[in-house]
This record gives sequence, C-alpha cells and structure tokens, in this order.
Amino acid sequence: AGGYANLPGGLVSGCSAVTLECWAAFGANGNWARLFDAGDINGTVGQNFIFYSPHTSFGGQRLGTPTVNLDIPGTLDNRTLHIACICDPANNYLAVFTNGVLEGALTNALAPLSSVSTAWSFIGRSLWSSDAYLNGAIDELRIYDGRLTPQQILADDLAGPDVLSVPRSVAVTNISLATGNGQLTLSWPADHIGWRLQVQTNALNTGLGTNWMEVMGSSRTNEVILPVDAVPGGVFYRLVYP
Repeated sequence: AGGYANLPGGLVSGCSAVTLECWAAFGANGNWARLFDAGDINGTVGQNFIFYSPHTSFGGQRLGTPTVNLDIPGTLDNRTLHIACICDPANNYLAVFTNGVLEGALTNALAPLSSVSTAWSFIGRSLWSSDAYLNGAIDELRIYDGRLTPQQILADDLAGPDVLSVPRSVAVTNISLATGNGQLTLSWPADHIGWRLQVQTNALNTGLGTNWMEVMGSSRTNEVILPVDAVPGGVFYRLVYP
C-alpha cells in the first residue's frame, strides 16, 4: 500500500486515440485498485479521468472514461498476463484485450481525450483517496498515441515485453527451410511473430498473387513443420502482415 508511479500529467490528453498495454502480475487486490488513472482530483474524488481497474467492487474490471464505462466480468486477481486498453473517441470504441484476446468492447459515443485533465497520470494509484493501491508488479508499460489493431496486440502478446515487433512497412524477410523424414520445416526471424504464413499450390494455373491459403496457427509462432507432398507445379510460401 502506498507504492505507485507518478508520471507527468497530460500523457493522453493530446491524443485522438490511445492504446495502453502492459505485462502485469497481480496479487489479490482491493476494490477499485488501479493499473493506471489519469485526470484530476477534487477533494477526495477523481474527475475528468480515464482509468483501468483490474478489480472493481462489482467483482470485475473497468475501463473508465469521463462519459462511458466498459465493465467486464471477473477480476484479474492472482493472474499474470498481457493487457491492452483502447480508447478511440473518434470511432466511438472502447476495448480491453487480455493475452491477445478481446475481453470486452463498447461502441458508444465517447468524449474526446482532450477532456481528460492534464493534472495527474498515476500507475498503481487511483485519483480517489478511498480506493485501494495496486497489489501487483508491472514488467513493462507502453502508451501509444493511436489505436493498435487486434493483429498488432496479438503480435505484442506473443513477442512479450522488451521486444518491439517488426513494423508493418517491412514487406520482405527470409524464410529458412529444411527437409528430412518426410517433413518440411519452415522458419523465420523470432521478431516476426504475428506474421502469417500462406501457401499456394496451383501457381502455374492461376499465377502468383491469387488463391493463397493460410497455414493454420502460423501467426502464433515463427516455425511450422509440414508434410512433404508432391504437388505438380510446385508449392509456394509467403509471409504477410498483419
């Protein structure tokens, strides 16, 4: 109790949309403990805020904004996981992802992030004096000026903290291959997790660029092992992102 990070105010107030993601290990938390809370304090209560609580008094989670709250059933007590919170007022979108999977979303009209006060930005502490301090450890926390796509969130989850995924503008990478025991092993750099492997077997008839098929599960790894099949005209593989 009493431990928190006091960051500069106004970190999100100038954004048109914001994504906040982190890797956190939670213990058992009290009601309304905060992962983050930005806004102002009026006496003992918060105002003009945006916050995320992994443990509310309703037994769930909340991504709260000045006008709309996204409530999700189930607390995150005693869990270690990747969290991504999105607030995109221009597109009326609030969402929370855990471990790369959408937990909940709303498409209500939202106040712009400029309505969030520039007074305070807390990590692990609430603007409300009666709320619990966070019982947990945060490995890495990132604040993006913009809205990450589900594919980008999944790629970050798979890559883990301390690794920045390869930008979408990178269109070319090498795919290594090895054969043996009737199997084909295809691999690519580890920082390309989230990229998807596609296959085409009828390029002679249709030409490259059409009828590509997804190799199931390839976006969650950087290596796949496939059976070697004799296909007339050859087999072609490529990586795509997102």
